[in-house]
Amino acid sequence: MDAREIGIKVQDATGVTFRRMKVGWTSLHDTKNGSYSTYPVGCTNVLIEECDCVGSSDAGIYVGQSKNIVVRKNNVHE
Repeated sequence: MDAREIGIKVQDATGVTFRRMKVGWTSLHDTKNGSYSTYPVGCTNVLIEECDCVGSSDAGIYVGQSKNIVVRKNNVHE
């Protein structure tokens, strides 16, 4: 089932890892899709790698207001 707003959101956490996840929406190119597939906000020591983010209406990966972030080897599309 498609998420209403954000695929996966983690807030105010330390040591967050998103690895080898597929997060997205079944209807592509739809403004009703959620803004972000993965959204760590206010987090510290974040790793986002080898994820597949599909169909978000804004940015597939958004790392707002977080510190010490590594984003690598992801596939963000549609």
